[in-house]
Amino acid sequence: MANKANGFGISYLNQDLINYQGDFINDKRHGIGIDYLEGKISYKGEFKNDGRSGVGSILYGENAFYLGEWKTGMQNGFVKYLIYFSILIVLKYKIYLITKYLDF
Repeated sequence: MANKANGFGISYLNQDLINYQGDFINDKRHGIGIDYLEGKISYKGEFKNDGRSGVGSILYGENAFYLGEWKTGMQNGFVKYLIYFSILIVLKYKIYLITKYLDF
């Protein structure tokens, strides 16, 4: 597996803009990681074979986010939460326990 990213790493869109930070296997996002959109965190959670898969969260503007299961890049499963900012402060500690990368 020469010249392929394996383990923790960071991919960049250009010299200044991070695209992804997290685990890689054979150049694919696989494990725990963070997706960035325009330099801001857009998704934190699990990846499998280069797609969002497992438990993760995504921001929806400044007012809410989704925390739940993902499969092949799509929201999926029974554990789904849409949390508004006023509730986020109360639940932040419990959310952090689900995965170490969910600390917005």
